[in-house]
Amino acid sequence: MVRNGRALEHLPALGEAYDAGLVSAAQVAEAARAVTPERLAAAAARGEDLAVIDAVFTGVAIEQPHADLAQVVQRYLDDLDPDGPNPTPPSSGR
Repeated sequence: MVRNGRALEHLPALGEAYDAGLVSAAQVAEAARAVTPERLAAAAARGEDLAVIDAVFTGVAIEQPHADLAQVVQRYLDDLDPDGPNPTPPSSGR
């Protein structure tokens, strides 16, 4: 719940849709994956317009099934970090 609230600070259109009962808490949680502090910093470094992302996520959340929102969020995350997460360094065996 706290994570969703923090996410909605960055996604005000989604927050309005949530307050109006147009999207679920599960949909907000899905979108919240895109607005972690690290991902917000990466988006800012790339010059991403968060208002556009908010509008896209909100439109999909209102008009499409949850699975479609999950795909849109994942695609955004993949585009944001095309190399994927940093691999865990191998253990030194000590």
